[in-house]
Amino acid sequence: MACVNLPELPLQMLLREHPEWNRRPAAVVDRDHPNGVLLWANEQARRHRILPGLRYATGLSLCRDLCVGTVSSHAVSRTIQRLIRLLEAFSPCIEPAAQEPGVFWVVATGQDRLRGSFENWATTLRQTFAQAGFQATVAVGFSRFGCYAAAKTKKANFVFRDATQEQTHLRATPIECLGLEIKARDTLRKLGVTIVGDFIDLPADAVHRRFGAAAFQLHRLARDKDWTPLIDHTSSEPIQAGQVLDYSETNFDRLQNLLQPLVRSILSRFYERREALAKLRLSLTLDDRSNRHEQLAPATPTLNEQQLLSLLRLRLESTPFPTGVVELKLQGTGSPATSRQMELFPQNPGRDPHVAQEALARIRAELGNDAVMRAQLCEAHLPESRFEWRAFEKFATAQPVKKSCRPLVRRLFTQPATVPARPRQSGKWLVTGTTDGAAEEIIGPQIIEGGWWRREVSRAYYYVRTRSGRWLWIYHDRKRRRWFLHGEVE
Repeated sequence: MACVNLPELPLQMLLREHPEWNRRPAAVVDRDHPNGVLLWANEQARRHRILPGLRYATGLSLCRDLCVGTVSSHAVSRTIQRLIRLLEAFSPCIEPAAQEPGVFWVVATGQDRLRGSFENWATTLRQTFAQAGFQATVAVGFSRFGCYAAAKTKKANFVFRDATQEQTHLRATPIECLGLEIKARDTLRKLGVTIVGDFIDLPADAVHRRFGAAAFQLHRLARDKDWTPLIDHTSSEPIQAGQVLDYSETNFDRLQNLLQPLVRSILSRFYERREALAKLRLSLTLDDRSNRHEQLAPATPTLNEQQLLSLLRLRLESTPFPTGVVELKLQGTGSPATSRQMELFPQNPGRDPHVAQEALARIRAELGNDAVMRAQLCEAHLPESRFEWRAFEKFATAQPVKKSCRPLVRRLFTQPATVPARPRQSGKWLVTGTTDGAAEEIIGPQIIEGGWWRREVSRAYYYVRTRSGRWLWIYHDRKRRRWFLHGEVE
Protein backbone atom coordinates (compact mmCIF):
# COMPACT_ATOMS: atom_id res chain seq x y z
CA MET A 1 0.00 0.00 0.00
CA ALA A 2 1.19 3.52 -0.80
CA CYS A 3 -0.27 6.99 -0.32
CA VAL A 4 0.46 9.83 -2.72
CA ASN A 5 -0.21 13.25 -1.23
CA LEU A 6 -0.33 16.45 -3.25
CA PRO A 7 -0.56 18.97 -0.40
CA GLU A 8 -3.29 21.57 -0.89
CA LEU A 9 -3.98 20.56 -4.51
CA PRO A 10 -6.43 23.44 -5.26
CA LEU A 11 -3.81 25.91 -4.01
CA GLN A 12 -1.20 24.33 -6.28
CA MET A 13 -3.62 24.70 -9.18
CA LEU A 14 -4.17 28.37 -8.35
CA LEU A 15 -0.42 29.09 -8.13
CA ARG A 16 0.12 27.36 -11.49
CA GLU A 17 -2.32 29.83 -13.05
CA HIS A 18 -0.64 32.76 -11.24
CA PRO A 19 3.08 31.93 -10.89
CA GLU A 20 3.76 35.52 -9.80
CA TRP A 21 1.99 34.71 -6.51
CA ASN A 22 4.50 32.02 -5.47
CA ARG A 23 6.51 34.44 -3.31
CA ARG A 24 3.49 36.29 -1.94
CA PRO A 25 0.78 35.36 0.58
CA ALA A 26 -1.87 33.46 -1.39
CA ALA A 27 -5.00 31.51 -0.57
CA VAL A 28 -7.98 29.79 -2.18
CA VAL A 29 -11.37 31.20 -1.26
CA ASP A 30 -14.75 29.54 -1.77
CA ARG A 31 -16.21 32.70 -3.36
CA ASP A 32 -14.84 36.06 -4.39
CA HIS A 33 -16.60 38.08 -1.71
CA PRO A 34 -15.48 39.73 1.54
CA ASN A 35 -17.45 37.09 3.46
CA GLY A 36 -15.89 34.27 1.48
CA VAL A 37 -14.11 31.58 3.53
CA LEU A 38 -10.43 30.81 3.00
CA LEU A 39 -10.01 27.09 2.19
CA TRP A 40 -6.25 26.74 1.64
CA ALA A 41 -3.33 29.08 2.34
CA ASN A 42 0.36 28.90 1.45
CA GLU A 43 3.30 29.20 3.84
CA GLN A 44 3.73 32.95 3.29
CA ALA A 45 0.09 33.52 4.26
CA ARG A 46 0.41 31.35 7.37
CA ARG A 47 3.31 33.50 8.54
CA HIS A 48 0.81 36.35 8.78
CA ARG A 49 -1.52 34.06 10.77
CA ILE A 50 -3.85 33.72 7.81
CA LEU A 51 -5.31 30.25 8.26
CA PRO A 52 -8.07 28.25 6.54
CA GLY A 53 -11.46 29.05 8.01
CA LEU A 54 -10.96 32.82 8.18
CA ARG A 55 -13.05 35.24 6.16
CA TYR A 56 -11.53 36.92 3.11
CA ALA A 57 -11.96 40.33 4.74
CA THR A 58 -10.19 39.11 7.89
CA GLY A 59 -7.27 37.84 5.81
CA LEU A 60 -6.93 41.23 4.11
CA SER A 61 -6.91 42.94 7.51
CA LEU A 62 -3.95 40.75 8.51
CA CYS A 63 -2.06 41.26 5.24
CA ARG A 64 -3.05 43.81 2.62
CA ASP A 65 -0.93 41.99 -0.02
CA LEU A 66 -2.94 38.78 0.26
CA CYS A 67 -3.70 37.24 -3.14
CA VAL A 68 -6.79 35.07 -3.37
CA GLY A 69 -8.65 33.21 -6.10
CA THR A 70 -11.35 30.61 -6.59
CA VAL A 71 -10.93 27.09 -7.95
CA SER A 72 -14.07 25.37 -9.20
CA SER A 73 -14.90 21.82 -8.21
CA HIS A 74 -15.12 20.93 -11.91
CA ALA A 75 -11.53 22.06 -12.45
CA VAL A 76 -10.41 20.02 -9.43
CA SER A 77 -12.20 16.93 -10.78
CA ARG A 78 -10.53 17.32 -14.18
CA THR A 79 -7.12 17.69 -12.53
CA ILE A 80 -7.72 14.58 -10.42
CA GLN A 81 -8.56 12.60 -13.55
CA ARG A 82 -5.37 13.87 -15.16
CA LEU A 83 -3.34 12.81 -12.11
CA ILE A 84 -4.97 9.38 -12.16
CA ARG A 85 -3.81 8.93 -15.75
CA LEU A 86 -0.27 9.74 -14.61
CA LEU A 87 -0.55 7.24 -11.76
CA GLU A 88 -1.72 4.48 -14.10
CA ALA A 89 1.90 4.07 -15.23
CA PHE A 90 2.90 3.25 -11.63
CA SER A 91 0.05 1.11 -10.27
CA PRO A 92 -2.82 -1.00 -11.64
CA CYS A 93 -5.19 0.06 -8.86
CA ILE A 94 -5.77 3.67 -7.77
CA GLU A 95 -8.30 5.18 -5.37
CA PRO A 96 -8.57 8.96 -4.83
CA ALA A 97 -9.70 10.19 -1.43
CA ALA A 98 -13.36 11.18 -1.55
CA GLN A 99 -13.17 14.08 0.92
CA GLU A 100 -9.59 15.31 0.42
CA PRO A 101 -8.52 16.31 -3.12
CA GLY A 102 -4.91 15.49 -3.81
CA VAL A 103 -4.69 12.27 -1.76
CA PHE A 104 -4.46 8.93 -3.59
CA TRP A 105 -4.06 5.38 -2.34
CA VAL A 106 -2.37 2.99 -4.75
CA VAL A 107 -1.36 -0.65 -4.70
CA ALA A 108 2.45 -0.86 -4.64
CA THR A 109 2.80 -4.64 -4.45
CA GLY A 110 5.51 -5.86 -6.85
CA GLN A 111 6.75 -2.40 -7.79
CA ASP A 112 10.01 -2.97 -5.93
CA ARG A 113 10.86 -5.76 -8.37
CA LEU A 114 9.92 -3.72 -11.41
CA ARG A 115 11.77 -0.55 -10.31
CA GLY A 116 14.56 -2.10 -8.24
CA SER A 117 13.19 -0.87 -4.89
CA PHE A 118 10.24 0.99 -3.45
CA GLU A 119 12.49 4.03 -3.01
CA ASN A 120 13.23 4.13 -6.75
CA TRP A 121 9.55 3.67 -7.55
CA ALA A 122 8.52 6.52 -5.24
CA THR A 123 11.28 8.80 -6.56
CA THR A 124 10.28 8.21 -10.18
CA LEU A 125 6.64 8.87 -9.31
CA ARG A 126 7.48 12.11 -7.56
CA GLN A 127 9.64 13.27 -10.49
CA THR A 128 6.79 12.54 -12.90
CA PHE A 129 4.46 14.74 -10.89
CA ALA A 130 7.10 17.46 -10.67
CA GLN A 131 7.43 17.48 -14.46
CA ALA A 132 3.67 17.95 -14.64
CA GLY A 133 3.96 20.96 -12.31
CA PHE A 134 2.79 19.43 -9.02
CA GLN A 135 4.50 18.80 -5.70
CA ALA A 136 3.90 15.33 -4.26
CA THR A 137 5.03 13.15 -1.40
CA VAL A 138 4.89 9.35 -1.54
CA ALA A 139 4.78 7.07 1.51
CA VAL A 140 4.87 3.27 1.18
CA GLY A 141 3.54 1.26 4.10
CA PHE A 142 1.29 -1.57 5.18
CA SER A 143 -2.00 0.16 6.03
CA ARG A 144 -4.06 3.00 4.64
CA PHE A 145 -3.88 5.25 7.64
CA GLY A 146 -0.23 4.53 8.37
CA CYS A 147 1.03 5.57 4.95
CA TYR A 148 -1.52 8.43 4.88
CA ALA A 149 -0.10 9.87 8.12
CA ALA A 150 3.45 9.59 6.76
CA ALA A 151 2.54 11.26 3.46
CA LYS A 152 0.85 14.12 5.32
CA THR A 153 3.74 14.78 7.74
CA LYS A 154 6.82 14.03 5.63
CA LYS A 155 8.18 16.42 3.03
CA ALA A 156 10.28 13.69 1.40
CA ASN A 157 9.32 10.20 0.26
CA PHE A 158 9.28 7.57 3.00
CA VAL A 159 9.24 3.76 2.94
CA PHE A 160 8.44 1.76 6.08
CA ARG A 161 10.56 -1.31 6.68
CA ASP A 162 7.86 -3.19 8.59
CA ALA A 163 4.45 -2.75 10.18
CA THR A 164 5.98 -2.07 13.62
CA GLN A 165 7.87 0.96 12.33
CA GLU A 166 4.71 2.20 10.65
CA GLN A 167 2.67 1.94 13.86
CA THR A 168 5.39 3.70 15.85
CA HIS A 169 5.41 6.60 13.39
CA LEU A 170 1.62 6.71 13.29
CA ARG A 171 1.28 7.01 17.06
CA ALA A 172 3.77 9.88 17.13
CA THR A 173 1.99 11.83 14.35
CA PRO A 174 0.47 15.18 15.46
CA ILE A 175 -3.31 15.22 15.45
CA GLU A 176 -3.28 18.22 13.08
CA CYS A 177 -2.86 15.83 10.15
CA LEU A 178 -6.10 14.01 10.94
CA GLY A 179 -8.37 16.68 9.51
CA LEU A 180 -10.35 17.10 12.73
CA GLU A 181 -12.64 20.05 13.19
CA ILE A 182 -10.96 23.04 14.82
CA LYS A 183 -13.26 22.91 17.85
CA ALA A 184 -12.58 19.20 18.45
CA ARG A 185 -8.85 19.68 17.95
CA ASP A 186 -8.70 22.55 20.45
CA THR A 187 -10.63 20.50 23.01
CA LEU A 188 -8.24 17.58 22.57
CA ARG A 189 -5.28 19.89 23.14
CA LYS A 190 -6.81 21.04 26.42
CA LEU A 191 -7.06 17.39 27.43
CA GLY A 192 -3.38 16.88 26.59
CA VAL A 193 -4.09 14.83 23.44
CA THR A 194 -1.65 16.15 20.86
CA ILE A 195 -0.56 13.01 18.98
CA VAL A 196 -2.44 10.27 17.16
CA GLY A 197 -1.39 7.61 19.67
CA ASP A 198 -3.15 9.40 22.53
CA PHE A 199 -6.22 9.89 20.32
CA ILE A 200 -6.33 6.19 19.43
CA ASP A 201 -6.13 5.21 23.11
CA LEU A 202 -9.29 7.15 23.94
CA PRO A 203 -12.43 5.02 24.44
CA ALA A 204 -14.44 4.86 21.22
CA ASP A 205 -17.83 5.48 22.87
CA ALA A 206 -16.46 8.50 24.73
CA VAL A 207 -15.10 9.98 21.48
CA HIS A 208 -18.50 9.53 19.85
CA ARG A 209 -20.39 11.03 22.78
CA ARG A 210 -18.12 14.05 23.28
CA PHE A 211 -16.79 14.90 19.80
CA GLY A 212 -19.50 13.66 17.45
CA ALA A 213 -19.89 11.16 14.64
CA ALA A 214 -17.11 12.61 12.41
CA ALA A 215 -14.45 12.30 15.12
CA PHE A 216 -15.74 8.83 16.03
CA GLN A 217 -15.43 7.68 12.42
CA LEU A 218 -11.90 9.08 12.20
CA HIS A 219 -11.06 7.32 15.47
CA ARG A 220 -12.17 3.98 14.00
CA LEU A 221 -10.19 4.60 10.82
CA ALA A 222 -7.06 5.42 12.81
CA ARG A 223 -7.50 2.13 14.65
CA ASP A 224 -7.87 0.36 11.28
CA LYS A 225 -11.45 -0.71 12.00
CA ASP A 226 -13.46 0.50 9.01
CA TRP A 227 -11.07 0.56 6.07
CA THR A 228 -12.53 -1.18 3.02
CA PRO A 229 -10.49 -2.87 0.27
CA LEU A 230 -8.99 -0.52 -2.27
CA ILE A 231 -11.56 0.51 -4.90
CA ASP A 232 -10.08 1.00 -8.35
CA HIS A 233 -11.00 4.41 -9.81
CA THR A 234 -8.65 4.49 -12.77
CA SER A 235 -9.88 6.70 -15.54
CA SER A 236 -12.11 5.04 -18.11
CA GLU A 237 -11.69 6.69 -21.49
CA PRO A 238 -14.40 6.00 -24.07
CA ILE A 239 -13.45 3.53 -26.78
CA GLN A 240 -14.28 4.37 -30.39
CA ALA A 241 -14.49 2.43 -33.61
CA GLY A 242 -15.74 3.48 -37.02
CA GLN A 243 -15.88 2.68 -40.72
CA VAL A 244 -16.32 4.79 -43.85
CA LEU A 245 -18.37 3.10 -46.56
CA ASP A 246 -17.58 3.25 -50.27
CA TYR A 247 -21.29 3.39 -51.08
CA SER A 248 -24.59 4.49 -49.61
CA GLU A 249 -26.12 1.66 -47.56
CA THR A 250 -29.83 1.37 -46.73
CA ASN A 251 -30.26 -2.34 -45.95
CA PHE A 252 -30.56 -3.08 -42.21
CA ASP A 253 -29.09 -6.57 -42.49
CA ARG A 254 -25.97 -5.32 -44.23
CA LEU A 255 -25.66 -2.45 -41.74
CA GLN A 256 -25.78 -4.92 -38.87
CA ASN A 257 -23.05 -7.00 -40.51
CA LEU A 258 -20.94 -3.86 -40.77
CA LEU A 259 -21.55 -3.01 -37.12
CA GLN A 260 -20.64 -6.47 -35.83
CA PRO A 261 -16.82 -6.17 -36.20
CA LEU A 262 -16.95 -2.68 -34.69
CA VAL A 263 -18.85 -3.95 -31.63
CA ARG A 264 -16.49 -6.90 -31.33
CA SER A 265 -13.45 -4.59 -31.44
CA ILE A 266 -14.85 -2.32 -28.72
CA LEU A 267 -15.79 -5.23 -26.43
CA SER A 268 -12.35 -6.85 -26.80
CA ARG A 269 -10.65 -3.62 -25.73
CA PHE A 270 -13.02 -3.28 -22.78
CA TYR A 271 -12.20 -6.87 -21.81
CA GLU A 272 -8.49 -6.04 -21.81
CA ARG A 273 -9.23 -3.15 -19.42
CA ARG A 274 -11.37 -5.47 -17.25
CA GLU A 275 -14.41 -3.34 -17.96
CA ALA A 276 -17.88 -3.91 -19.36
CA LEU A 277 -19.75 -1.67 -21.78
CA ALA A 278 -22.29 0.53 -19.97
CA LYS A 279 -23.36 2.96 -22.74
CA LEU A 280 -23.05 2.85 -26.49
CA ARG A 281 -23.33 5.89 -28.78
CA LEU A 282 -24.08 5.29 -32.46
CA SER A 283 -23.29 8.07 -34.94
CA LEU A 284 -24.38 7.79 -38.58
CA THR A 285 -23.39 10.07 -41.44
CA LEU A 286 -26.01 9.99 -44.20
CA ASP A 287 -25.60 10.49 -47.91
CA ASP A 288 -27.05 14.00 -47.68
CA ARG A 289 -24.26 14.94 -45.16
CA SER A 290 -26.68 15.00 -42.24
CA ASN A 291 -25.83 13.21 -39.00
CA ARG A 292 -27.86 10.93 -36.76
CA HIS A 293 -26.86 10.24 -33.14
CA GLU A 294 -28.44 7.48 -31.08
CA GLN A 295 -27.53 6.41 -27.53
CA LEU A 296 -28.20 2.94 -26.19
CA ALA A 297 -27.77 1.45 -22.73
CA PRO A 298 -27.99 -2.27 -21.93
CA ALA A 299 -29.88 -3.33 -18.83
CA THR A 300 -26.55 -3.83 -17.03
CA PRO A 301 -22.95 -3.28 -18.18
CA THR A 302 -22.23 -6.18 -20.49
CA LEU A 303 -19.66 -7.87 -22.69
CA ASN A 304 -22.31 -9.79 -24.64
CA GLU A 305 -21.90 -9.08 -28.35
CA GLN A 306 -25.25 -10.51 -29.46
CA GLN A 307 -27.16 -8.46 -26.90
CA LEU A 308 -25.63 -5.21 -28.18
CA LEU A 309 -26.20 -6.13 -31.83
CA SER A 310 -29.83 -6.87 -31.04
CA LEU A 311 -30.27 -3.44 -29.43
CA LEU A 312 -28.58 -1.75 -32.38
CA ARG A 313 -30.84 -3.57 -34.83
CA LEU A 314 -33.97 -2.49 -32.96
CA ARG A 315 -32.85 1.13 -32.89
CA LEU A 316 -31.96 1.13 -36.60
CA GLU A 317 -35.32 -0.32 -37.58
CA SER A 318 -37.20 2.21 -35.45
CA THR A 319 -35.51 5.25 -37.07
CA PRO A 320 -35.95 5.19 -40.86
CA PHE A 321 -33.39 7.15 -42.87
CA PRO A 322 -34.28 9.48 -45.75
CA THR A 323 -31.02 8.53 -47.49
CA GLY A 324 -28.38 5.86 -47.16
CA VAL A 325 -25.59 5.62 -44.58
CA VAL A 326 -22.04 6.43 -45.69
CA GLU A 327 -20.18 6.33 -42.33
CA LEU A 328 -20.58 4.42 -39.06
CA LYS A 329 -19.11 5.39 -35.68
CA LEU A 330 -19.48 3.66 -32.32
CA GLN A 331 -18.33 5.04 -28.96
CA GLY A 332 -18.57 2.93 -25.82
CA THR A 333 -18.33 3.99 -22.20
CA GLY A 334 -17.28 1.34 -19.72
CA SER A 335 -17.55 0.52 -16.05
CA PRO A 336 -15.62 -2.01 -13.90
CA ALA A 337 -16.56 -5.55 -14.88
CA THR A 338 -17.62 -8.09 -12.29
CA SER A 339 -15.57 -11.20 -11.61
CA ARG A 340 -18.35 -13.27 -13.15
CA GLN A 341 -18.15 -11.33 -16.42
CA MET A 342 -14.40 -12.00 -16.58
CA GLU A 343 -14.78 -15.78 -16.17
CA LEU A 344 -13.27 -17.90 -18.93
CA PHE A 345 -16.23 -20.29 -18.89
CA PRO A 346 -19.28 -18.36 -17.65
CA GLN A 347 -22.03 -20.43 -16.10
CA ASN A 348 -25.60 -19.70 -17.13
CA PRO A 349 -28.08 -20.21 -14.28
CA GLY A 350 -31.50 -21.69 -14.92
CA ARG A 351 -33.18 -18.39 -14.04
CA ASP A 352 -31.56 -15.13 -15.03
CA PRO A 353 -32.69 -12.16 -12.91
CA HIS A 354 -31.54 -9.73 -15.62
CA VAL A 355 -33.98 -10.95 -18.28
CA ALA A 356 -36.56 -8.32 -17.28
CA GLN A 357 -33.91 -5.59 -17.46
CA GLU A 358 -32.88 -6.75 -20.92
CA ALA A 359 -36.50 -6.71 -22.05
CA LEU A 360 -36.86 -3.10 -20.95
CA ALA A 361 -33.60 -2.23 -22.71
CA ARG A 362 -35.00 -3.71 -25.93
CA ILE A 363 -38.19 -1.66 -25.56
CA ARG A 364 -36.15 1.53 -25.07
CA ALA A 365 -33.98 0.67 -28.07
CA GLU A 366 -37.02 0.24 -30.31
CA LEU A 367 -39.35 2.95 -29.02
CA GLY A 368 -36.96 5.49 -27.52
CA ASN A 369 -35.28 6.12 -24.17
CA ASP A 370 -38.47 7.63 -22.68
CA ALA A 371 -40.71 4.71 -23.62
CA VAL A 372 -40.57 3.12 -20.15
CA MET A 373 -41.71 5.41 -17.35
CA ARG A 374 -42.75 5.09 -13.72
CA ALA A 375 -44.90 7.21 -11.43
CA GLN A 376 -43.03 9.02 -8.66
CA LEU A 377 -44.94 10.44 -5.70
CA CYS A 378 -44.40 14.11 -4.94
CA GLU A 379 -45.79 16.84 -2.71
CA ALA A 380 -48.72 18.70 -4.29
CA HIS A 381 -52.15 20.04 -3.45
CA LEU A 382 -54.38 18.48 -6.11
CA PRO A 383 -54.65 14.66 -6.45
CA GLU A 384 -53.66 14.67 -10.13
CA SER A 385 -50.46 16.59 -9.27
CA ARG A 386 -49.25 14.27 -6.51
CA PHE A 387 -47.21 12.15 -8.89
CA GLU A 388 -44.99 12.73 -11.89
CA TRP A 389 -43.64 10.49 -14.62
CA ARG A 390 -39.94 9.69 -14.59
CA ALA A 391 -37.76 7.40 -16.67
CA PHE A 392 -37.73 3.85 -15.32
CA GLU A 393 -34.16 2.57 -14.81
CA LYS A 394 -34.39 -0.92 -13.33
CA PHE A 395 -36.48 -3.17 -11.16
CA ALA A 396 -35.85 -3.15 -7.44
CA THR A 397 -35.30 -6.38 -5.57
CA ALA A 398 -38.63 -7.90 -4.68
CA GLN A 399 -39.45 -7.80 -0.96
CA PRO A 400 -42.93 -9.33 -0.60
CA VAL A 401 -44.78 -8.68 2.65
CA LYS A 402 -47.75 -10.76 3.79
CA LYS A 403 -50.94 -8.78 4.31
CA SER A 404 -53.89 -9.86 6.41
CA CYS A 405 -56.28 -8.22 3.93
CA ARG A 406 -56.00 -7.11 0.34
CA PRO A 407 -55.12 -3.41 0.02
CA LEU A 408 -57.42 -1.07 -1.83
CA VAL A 409 -56.14 0.69 -4.92
CA ARG A 410 -57.50 4.04 -6.05
CA ARG A 411 -56.94 4.48 -9.76
CA LEU A 412 -57.04 7.99 -11.18
CA PHE A 413 -58.34 8.68 -14.67
CA THR A 414 -56.13 10.69 -16.98
CA GLN A 415 -59.02 13.04 -17.69
CA PRO A 416 -61.99 13.30 -15.26
CA ALA A 417 -65.27 12.34 -16.92
CA THR A 418 -68.45 14.36 -16.43
CA VAL A 419 -71.32 12.69 -14.58
CA PRO A 420 -75.00 13.68 -14.28
CA ALA A 421 -75.94 16.14 -11.57
CA ARG A 422 -77.17 14.76 -8.27
CA PRO A 423 -81.00 14.84 -8.14
CA ARG A 424 -82.38 17.21 -5.57
CA GLN A 425 -85.45 15.09 -4.86
CA SER A 426 -85.56 11.51 -3.65
CA GLY A 427 -84.83 10.16 -7.12
CA LYS A 428 -82.01 7.67 -7.55
CA TRP A 429 -78.66 8.99 -8.77
CA LEU A 430 -77.36 7.17 -11.84
CA VAL A 431 -73.71 8.24 -11.67
CA THR A 432 -72.49 6.12 -14.59
CA GLY A 433 -75.82 5.52 -16.23
CA THR A 434 -77.89 2.34 -16.07
CA THR A 435 -74.88 0.02 -16.42
CA ASP A 436 -73.88 -0.01 -12.72
CA GLY A 437 -77.22 0.96 -11.27
CA ALA A 438 -78.04 3.72 -8.88
CA ALA A 439 -75.89 5.02 -6.04
CA GLU A 440 -76.65 3.16 -2.81
CA GLU A 441 -74.02 4.65 -0.45
CA ILE A 442 -72.28 8.03 -0.44
CA ILE A 443 -69.32 8.92 1.85
CA GLY A 444 -68.13 12.50 2.03
CA PRO A 445 -67.52 15.28 1.45
CA GLN A 446 -63.76 15.84 1.56
CA ILE A 447 -63.06 19.49 0.70
CA ILE A 448 -59.97 20.50 -1.31
CA GLU A 449 -59.44 24.19 -1.94
CA GLY A 450 -56.49 26.22 -3.18
CA GLY A 451 -54.75 27.30 -6.35
CA TRP A 452 -55.50 30.96 -5.74
CA TRP A 453 -52.00 31.85 -6.98
CA ARG A 454 -52.79 30.43 -10.45
CA ARG A 455 -56.34 29.16 -10.89
CA GLU A 456 -58.60 28.85 -7.86
CA VAL A 457 -59.89 25.33 -7.21
CA SER A 458 -62.71 24.30 -4.91
CA ARG A 459 -63.77 20.65 -4.92
CA ALA A 460 -65.88 18.39 -2.74
CA TYR A 461 -64.86 14.71 -3.11
CA TYR A 462 -67.19 11.75 -2.41
CA TYR A 463 -66.92 7.95 -2.47
CA VAL A 464 -70.00 6.44 -4.11
CA ARG A 465 -70.98 2.74 -4.06
CA THR A 466 -73.24 1.72 -6.92
CA ARG A 467 -75.68 -1.17 -7.00
CA SER A 468 -73.20 -3.29 -8.97
CA GLY A 469 -70.65 -2.95 -6.13
CA ARG A 470 -68.28 -0.46 -7.78
CA TRP A 471 -66.76 2.25 -5.59
CA LEU A 472 -66.43 5.48 -7.55
CA TRP A 473 -64.46 8.57 -6.55
CA ILE A 474 -66.25 11.69 -7.72
CA TYR A 475 -66.10 15.37 -6.93
CA HIS A 476 -68.23 18.47 -7.33
CA ASP A 477 -66.43 21.45 -8.85
CA ARG A 478 -67.92 24.38 -6.98
CA LYS A 479 -66.56 26.94 -9.41
CA ARG A 480 -67.87 25.20 -12.52
CA ARG A 481 -70.93 23.75 -10.70
CA ARG A 482 -70.49 20.37 -12.32
CA TRP A 483 -69.83 16.79 -11.19
CA PHE A 484 -66.85 14.74 -12.37
CA LEU A 485 -65.72 11.11 -12.06
CA HIS A 486 -62.03 11.25 -11.06
CA GLY A 487 -61.24 7.63 -10.25
CA GLU A 488 -62.28 4.26 -8.96
CA VAL A 489 -61.40 2.13 -5.93
CA GLU A 490 -60.48 -1.49 -6.64
